[in-house]
Amino acid sequence: MKAQDNRKGIRLLGEDQLRAKLKKLESNILRITSDPIDKHNDTPFLDWYSDSHKVKRVRDMMAERKEVLDALFKIHCTDKDIVRLERINVLLLKLTNQAFHRTANYYRAFLVMPENEKDTLGGHVYGTLSPFYIKPSCVLRLEDDEYYGSDFMRMARILTRTEKYGCRLNTQLVRQGLSPEYIPSMTDEELGTINTLDDGVSWAEGPLQNPKFKHFAICYALHALCTHLRYSLPDILRINNFSVEITLRECPSYDQAGNPELWQYDYNPSSFKEVLLNEVDSRPKGQTLEAALLQRCRDYFDDIADEVLAEEGISNIDRYLVTLQERYINRPV
Repeated sequence: MKAQDNRKGIRLLGEDQLRAKLKKLESNILRITSDPIDKHNDTPFLDWYSDSHKVKRVRDMMAERKEVLDALFKIHCTDKDIVRLERINVLLLKLTNQAFHRTANYYRAFLVMPENEKDTLGGHVYGTLSPFYIKPSCVLRLEDDEYYGSDFMRMARILTRTEKYGCRLNTQLVRQGLSPEYIPSMTDEELGTINTLDDGVSWAEGPLQNPKFKHFAICYALHALCTHLRYSLPDILRINNFSVEITLRECPSYDQAGNPELWQYDYNPSSFKEVLLNEVDSRPKGQTLEAALLQRCRDYFDDIADEVLAEEGISNIDRYLVTLQERYINRPV
């Protein structure tokens, strides 16, 4: 409710009031973070991020800053802005498609690995797209910087901290490659690693719901930067570098019995049962097998353990565990 009230209040402000509010917000942000582009001493800037309370305060102020800048952009939006935004949209769509294709190639690399090496993989290949900042050249200086009055360069580096996880584009569960139906010669589409996010329908929501943008379809990545993260449209127009990161997660954890991290998915019902029964074998004295098993299932499977309990009971342990594994594997994610 507070965020909605803030947005409503911001929409009622005039240009001078918006700029004054922006200046105050950025001053308060820098008071917490210190100077993010101090060439001689960036230790204070690096330190603030270890304080979760400071991070939350900065994120909240960055969200409000975004609302102010988007309100100013709506008033000021020029033909040059539209051309630049359309060009960025084309770039982000291209990078998104590259991310999916590269994920497919990582997946193919997994499929051709020796069988004994596949077990060292933890489960996912995923792609992330985000604005990239390592030095001031990563932010453009534009002719209407003075109109907004924002310290875009310093705010850009802070945003790379508060929005560090960027825009998640795709996730591929590579362990399904253990199934013989998946082979390296499959197309990206057959492997399930294609961009279904961008189907030609515009993602014009929030500040992108502008009639001046109707002549091109807003891609998902631009939408995500504007609506899921704290980047305003003026910020995005000044981003000079974007990074696409494809991560192959390796080296999963193993429990004391040597079971890999995702055993819940990979084990057949008999082995699934064996793991859980072994873990409750050393239960506290006086605790029944059923009570200990239910408690352990709650540790692993959260509310699903109780949902299956309400339907099946636990007196028939085999039936309970078979239903539990099926429900967990097929749950919506």
